Amino acid sequence: MCEHASVALWNDEFRKRAERLDDKVLDLMHGRLDDFALRARLEELARKDWTVFDGLAHRWAPKLYRRNRVVFRSLILAHLADWIVTRDGKYVNASDVWTSTELASFVKDVDRDDEVELFRKLWRVQAALEKKDEVAWRKELLARFLAANDSPARRLVLDKYNQGWRLDEDTAAALYEREPDGARAFVLDHQSTVRRTWLRTVQEPWRRLMAAARARGDDDFYFDLYRRQIPAAEWRRDVTALARSTPDPVALDAAFERQHIVWPGAELLPAITDLLRLRGEDALPWALRHLGRTVGYRDEVPGFADLKALALEREWLPLWSALLRRVARAEQFDAEVRGLLSDRVRPDAENRRRLQILAGAGSEYNRPGLGIAGMHPLTDDTAVAMLRRWPDLLRGPYRSHLMLGWGRSYDKLTSEAIAAGVDEIVDLLASRMVLQHWVDDKAAPKAIVEHFRSLRGTPGFARRAGAVLAALPAYGVWWYGGLVERNPLARLLFERATAEWLEDPAVLRDLLESPQIHVQALAFRVLGEDDERARRVASESLDLLVPTLLRPLHRRTRLLALRALANAAVDEARARVVLAKAKDAFDLPDRRYPKEHLLALCAELLHRYPALRSAREQPRVFT
Repeated sequence: MCEHASVALWNDEFRKRAERLDDKVLDLMHGRLDDFALRARLEELARKDWTVFDGLAHRWAPKLYRRNRVVFRSLILAHLADWIVTRDGKYVNASDVWTSTELASFVKDVDRDDEVELFRKLWRVQAALEKKDEVAWRKELLARFLAANDSPARRLVLDKYNQGWRLDEDTAAALYEREPDGARAFVLDHQSTVRRTWLRTVQEPWRRLMAAARARGDDDFYFDLYRRQIPAAEWRRDVTALARSTPDPVALDAAFERQHIVWPGAELLPAITDLLRLRGEDALPWALRHLGRTVGYRDEVPGFADLKALALEREWLPLWSALLRRVARAEQFDAEVRGLLSDRVRPDAENRRRLQILAGAGSEYNRPGLGIAGMHPLTDDTAVAMLRRWPDLLRGPYRSHLMLGWGRSYDKLTSEAIAAGVDEIVDLLASRMVLQHWVDDKAAPKAIVEHFRSLRGTPGFARRAGAVLAALPAYGVWWYGGLVERNPLARLLFERATAEWLEDPAVLRDLLESPQIHVQALAFRVLGEDDERARRVASESLDLLVPTLLRPLHRRTRLLALRALANAAVDEARARVVLAKAKDAFDLPDRRYPKEHLLALCAELLHRYPALRSAREQPRVFT
């Protein structure tokens, strides 16, 4: 009962808001404001309550468009949504609030004025209102396209009807035959691709349209359709015939690339194997470029074993390595590494060389601010075998293959590395462990925690702990409170070893330059301690601390940095540097900047060093 009452109360409040805003908009539109002033006032109302404003677009948009479409175009486009919230607080399609007569009139005006973006939005609303489907869209598009008098008019029709639906071959062929240059990109954007998915969706390729493109000599368009639509089995037969008929290696590589389909699926590795057997190294560059485009297989990828055998038979080690890194499953990769480590027939130098070639990421995805690499983790037994035979490989190229996680704790490797004194491996495993928000009671995490606890009080603790924290990536900690609560190693390094960090100033400087903000905050907190060593190290790190005054930081982290800066001002020269930059920070537009604490820092420095006071900062004594 209470729930229904609260919903009714919310709907009633929303209805009142809509009525008030509707009245305001109508009053402004009927007032004496000029067009630019009216747009400014409406934009202000939209910023305050855009949900209600968008829901009333059917009342104000047609009137504003007819009043001055140039001035109000941007406002209408920004707030003419496909889905809106009505006066009753219901989330519905925008077609539910328009009348067919009103909408048809608005669409007609927009179509007459060739307002392409507005037409697209309104046509979608009209299609929902009149229950138009994809077939109706095709018919209307084709009728308007064929009725257009010239090429610019036909291209304008394609722009207006550029919706998210798909063409069929008859419509696509009619568009292409009438306007090849103008329709080519539109057909490609709206063609139905053949995708090899788990659902095994199959569609016949548009062979009649491909034949028309070939007859016209439009090879680029033909191959664009070919790559998207030809079935993988047919593609495999075509590239095999191509390998037999093209003797020039350069021309063969270009032909392979031009004809490579989007979804080769299970046919990729068998096709690569066939072409390598036919042409040998001529097909190797193309094969290396396209390895790894096989997804959706829980078991071994079709053709994997044959291609691997061929690569080893011909001594194509780059192909063998790429195949194992990009296509193989984790257990296949680990078995190959373990086999090379246990091999006693082949010379040690050759086995070592193959291990070096095999290491690395199988796939990478890089965007500004984001990088993802696909790696195969080593098992505990394989990592121990590598530590015993070639520990430098485990510390070097295979360090990225040591990944802690569910079911992978490296108990044996941890114990053996600690016993053998291989600090780099222990620190590497610790840097992986310290980021885990859920640490179970495995032997390896316990051994690592106990190892670092035993180092407390020794001269090497700061260096070892600093090496662990220096390896943490940016944004690796997504919940600091939960991390230090559940992870004993993180709790030890971040919260319980404050005094030990002051033993090594060089390590503290490294922490200040860490990409991980929580590591920097740890350094700020240590340098802000009421300790002579903290003040000495902070003064030596002033070049790294001063820029924090102008950096974007969270409030809690900035307060720690301000405390460290106060400690760094151990003499008048250093205080002058801090004070000048602190005064510049008052001009920052950041509303969350703790200016009151910044003012306290300036006051503390001026009190400590009176010579830094300007004429306006001298104290006045009134009697």
